[in-house]
Amino acid sequence: MINFAFTFMPEHTFCPARSLLIMINRALIRTRALQVLYAYHHRDDLDLKRAEEELTISLSKTYDLYLHFLNLIPELTHLHCELLEQRKKRLLPTEEDLKPNMRLAENRLTKVIDNSVLLTEWAENSGLSWWENRELMRLLLDKIMTSELYLNYRNAEATGFMADRTFWAEAFKTLIANDEDLAEYLESKSIYWYSELNCLEKIECEEMPEWEAIETQIDQAKNEGNYQGVPNAGGAVQIVKDFVEKTIKRITSKTADKALMPMFRDEEDRTFARTLVHMTLLEHDRWQKLIRAHLSESWEAERVADVDMLIMEMAVCEMVHCPDIATGVTINEYIELAKSYSTPKSHPFINGVLDAVAQELKQTGTILKV
Repeated sequence: MINFAFTFMPEHTFCPARSLLIMINRALIRTRALQVLYAYHHRDDLDLKRAEEELTISLSKTYDLYLHFLNLIPELTHLHCELLEQRKKRLLPTEEDLKPNMRLAENRLTKVIDNSVLLTEWAENSGLSWWENRELMRLLLDKIMTSELYLNYRNAEATGFMADRTFWAEAFKTLIANDEDLAEYLESKSIYWYSELNCLEKIECEEMPEWEAIETQIDQAKNEGNYQGVPNAGGAVQIVKDFVEKTIKRITSKTADKALMPMFRDEEDRTFARTLVHMTLLEHDRWQKLIRAHLSESWEAERVADVDMLIMEMAVCEMVHCPDIATGVTINEYIELAKSYSTPKSHPFINGVLDAVAQELKQTGTILKV
C-alpha cells in the first residue's frame, strides 16, 4: 500500500507601516508562481504577458485576503452587539437579555482593530464586506459563542488586553480559520482564495502508475470511505491564515497599524516574482534540457509528473537568474514546495535532480554562488 498525495491546483498597493514580518514572502511568491505556471501549461488562453498579470493579481488578492480576515474580528463583534440590542427589545426579555455578559462586546482587541486607519482605508477601497453574507457571519458567531473557548473566556478572572487578544488569536486559529462554510464562501468570492486540499488515499498500485489507474483507485477509495481531505499546510491560503494569527498576537493595546505586515519587503521581492514567472516560461526549453540530462533510465521525462517537472524548472531558473539566493536555499525551498504539491516520493527525486543540475551549473561557470 502506497500513500499518494494529490493536490488539486487552482487554474490559476496598499502598504502599511514597516514591520519585521512581511505578508508576501518569497515562499508565498513561489507557491503563487507555481500555480500560475501550472495554469499556463494547462490552459489555452494564457500567454507570457497574461501569466505575469495573473501572478500580480494573485499576489494582490492574497494580500486582500490577509486584511479581509483581520476585518472579520470587529465585524463579528459588531454583529454580536447588534444581537444583544435586539434581545433587549424582546416582548418578554429575560434577565440575561437585559443584563448580558459584555466581555466579547467590549473586547479591547476588537476596538483597536476597529480603529485601524490602514484597515479602514483598505476596506473602503476594496469593496469587500463580510456583511454581504450575514448568514455566514451568524454561523461563525454562533460557533464561537457555543464553544468552550468562549465559555472559559467569559468566566475568566483575567480581563485585560492580553486576555482579549489571546481569546481572538485562539478563536481564529481553532474556530474560524478551517471552517468549511467559510472556505466555501471564500472560494466563491475569488479563485485566488481557493483553499487547497491534499487528498490522501491509500492505494495499491505500481510505483509510478498511469493516471487512469490513479483515478480508478481514487474512486474506489471514495466508495470505501478511505478518501480524506486535509488542509495543505504549504498552500497560499493556509499561509495567509498563519500570518493573520501572527498579526493578531503582535497587535498592542494602542494600535493595530504597526502590527500589519506590508505586502512586500522591498522592490526586490516584486522583481523576484516577475523574474520567476517570466524567465521560467521564456527559457522553458533550456531548463528542460538541463533537467532531462540528469534523469535516470527509471525516470524518463515522459513519466515525470507535470508538477514535478515544473517545480524543477522553477528551481533551475531561480538558481541561474537570482544570484542573491544561495543554491542550497533554492533547492530546499522547492523541496518544501514539492512536499505540498506533489507525491510523497517526489521530493527526494527532485532533490537528487536539482543537486546534479546545480553541480553542472557550477562546473560550467553558469552560476558562481555557493
